[in-house]
Amino acid sequence: METSNKLCYWFLFYKDQLLLQKENDTYTIPYGENPPVPVSHTLEVDYRDGLPARTAELDTPVEGNDRYVHMGLRASWDYISRACYEKAGKAYQLLYWDSHSRFCPVCGTPTVQTTSITKQCPSCKHEIYPTISAAMIVLILSLIHIYTSSLVGSVRCV
Repeated sequence: METSNKLCYWFLFYKDQLLLQKENDTYTIPYGENPPVPVSHTLEVDYRDGLPARTAELDTPVEGNDRYVHMGLRASWDYISRACYEKAGKAYQLLYWDSHSRFCPVCGTPTVQTTSITKQCPSCKHEIYPTISAAMIVLILSLIHIYTSSLVGSVRCV
């Protein structure tokens, strides 16, 4: 699943730092046929809006370049659009999954990527997908009655 020379967004990470393109006083995700810096392995990022995007890990940070800056993913919230931020989050999750699923957990054989979110062991045919971690937040409200005494000694609910 390597580059296909089509226009796309490039979500490039050095560790947890997203590479952003600086244009005047604004920041954007690099866009083009090829990544702005050399990368060895890319992944396609499928997203519900259909815009083409790819992601990759950088071996070294981009330094000495006024056109590109690294920024933490959370910090980038203030600088890029919500749609780009969501896509960057998914791209980072895919990179994590890719780096933690290189070998089959059943037999130890190197896995082969068959779709953008599927890897398969060529030896035992075990399939690996990104882990979905469901999270739920529950808010429980109850009425708490605090009873206080009035000056005359009667009890009243506040």
